[in-house]
Amino acid sequence: SAIVAAARRGGKGVLCHSYSEKGCHDAVTAGIRSLEHGAFVGERTLHEMRRRGTYFTPTLTAIAGLADSPDPVLAERGRTYLPVLKRAVLAAHELGVPLAAGTDSSGGAVDPVGGEVVLMHAAGVPALDALRTATTGAAKLLGLGSTVGRLARGYAGDVLVVDGDPLADPGVLTRPAHVVRAGFQVQAA
Repeated sequence: SAIVAAARRGGKGVLCHSYSEKGCHDAVTAGIRSLEHGAFVGERTLHEMRRRGTYFTPTLTAIAGLADSPDPVLAERGRTYLPVLKRAVLAAHELGVPLAAGTDSSGGAVDPVGGEVVLMHAAGVPALDALRTATTGAAKLLGLGSTVGRLARGYAGDVLVVDGDPLADPGVLTRPAHVVRAGFQVQAA
């Protein structure tokens, strides 16, 4: 609560990384802006998240990536946690908890966020809603919903160009043909 209060005084929100139901619930009731990971988040906490407008950023890609770890403990954690987390994502979506796609990166090399959309969809989130987690959902979470996250007049003009229909196959988002930033191509395939 003290961290959340200090952040609010500075005009910021708190994104909390937690796995256990108790940790998730305590963080949500303390007033965090987004719950990251949340593998074992429970229904009681999801209802509280919906009531408060707390985002769920499950970082499915990060958890799935653990399964490929050379460390057997981390690999087992990835294999065990991913199905549990997918069920939590679907439950959150069905309850109306706002979802955002996130990579769990601290600024290093990041795989395209399309993999997160694919895993959201694999968890049972409809393709359009899964796509929204990486566009409007993420923009709103970051307080940028009025300037980025959609293709509309007055918005930043950031576009990921793909070869295919992401609503029919969200996997096309993992293979961008071009990246456009502020109306200019910045990356070609």
